Order: sequence, then structure tokens, then C-alpha cells
Amino acid sequence: MNPKTNRAESLGYEGIWTTNSGAIPCKLRVMSTSSSHSDQALDLLRSATECAKAQDFEQARLHLTELLDIEPQHEVAMGMLAAVYAELKTLDRASDYFRRVLEINPDNVLARFQLGIVQLEIGHAEDALATWQLGNYGPNDYLVKYHSGLALLQLDRPSEALAAFQSAQQFMPVDHVLYPKLLEFLIKLSN
Repeated sequence: MNPKTNRAESLGYEGIWTTNSGAIPCKLRVMSTSSSHSDQALDLLRSATECAKAQDFEQARLHLTELLDIEPQHEVAMGMLAAVYAELKTLDRASDYFRRVLEINPDNVLARFQLGIVQLEIGHAEDALATWQLGNYGPNDYLVKYHSGLALLQLDRPSEALAAFQSAQQFMPVDHVLYPKLLEFLIKLSN
């Protein structure tokens, strides 16, 4: 069998990443074609995705590590491994792998956002803000605005935090899991 075929496959994982700043819904939908990756790599990616869906992050880590041994520049696997390390609360490793993704693709806004979240989690609010500032985020990227508000609070810059939270409120759906917390910050900072 030819190790590279023209099959396309959609792999997905949905879950909640619980951080010190709140729960962040995570959706990962990957369109992977084995024309650019070996069948073995695709199988490992599929297995890692299934493990992540089952909340077996340690097994997902093993599959992704094996995949990166085969294809060291596999951007999707590297990003998934970073997210797995974040789930395992191994934040230094998560940060390292998100940075590697950005070395491969500086325009990867998901990796940039998640790197900022990790930086915020480990108390590096200024780094998180700098990381997000480099991203190509639009005004409707409410999660970036919300977390920027959290970073600004950590830095004791409440007026800037209020502006960030107000910007986030314009686009955050009212049924979003973080919306009640957003309202709490708005009320607290408006007084």
C-alpha cells in the first residue's frame, strides 16, 4: 500500500480546559489529508484525538510524541501535544510546544491564544498581553479581550481591564460559560 494517499479526514475534539481564570471551551477540528502525512502519522493523530475525547490525556501524549518522532514538524500534532500538556497542568511543556508551533507557523492564532493563556496561568500577564498583541485578532475576538482583561487585572491596571471586558461583552454570546464571570468583572470595575 502506498504510504501516502489522497484521503481526507476530519478529526475533532471538544472539551473544557479548566484554568485558574475559568473554564475555556475548546474545540479542535482538524482537516487532515494523508497526502501530506503518512498513514502511520494519520493513525497516530486519530488515536490521540480519540484519547483526548475520552479524557485520557496521558495516552494522547504518548501517541502525539510518537507521531512527532516520525514527523517532527507536524504542526497539528505539536499543537495538540501542547494542549494535552496544558490539560495535564504541565504548563512549561505546554508553553514550549505552543512556541514551537508558532516557529513553524507564526500566523497560527489558536496556538498564539493558547500560549497567552498558559502565560497568564503561570503568572506572566505581561508576556500574555505581548503574545496576544502579536496575533491577528479582530475586534470580535471576545476571548482574547476577556483574557486580556484578566491579565490587566493581574497587573493592577483596572481601567484598562474594564475597557477590555467592555469590548469582550460586545461579542461574547450571553450563553457562553464565561459570560456570568464577565458580568461580575464589569459590575465590580464600574463601581
